[in-house]
Amino acid sequence: MALYLAMVRYTEKGAAGVLQDGFESRVDAAKTALESVGANLVDYWFVADGDWHAAALIEGPADMAAVQARAAIQQMATGTVSVQRTMRLVTAAEAATTSALDYRAAGE
Repeated sequence: MALYLAMVRYTEKGAAGVLQDGFESRVDAAKTALESVGANLVDYWFVADGDWHAAALIEGPADMAAVQARAAIQQMATGTVSVQRTMRLVTAAEAATTSALDYRAAGE
């Protein structure tokens, strides 16, 4: 299983819903949604400052690209999330085992 960091920015409607239903309701909703696709919610935080409103640490299959795309579309379709970004996290050991690209910059 791989680890992912998901960042969410709520719309005005989404933020009002969080305040109405309670912060724990978002944690429960994320947990249920992730479990339905074979992933696990490790932890969920609300962000006090910055461009994001919430962050989640997720454990899931190594290739969750299709799940990420569908989740972003579904969340935005509700009108409650304006931006959702999910990034795969790798350890230093995993990064060290990745092959370097044979890359030549333009003009070199």
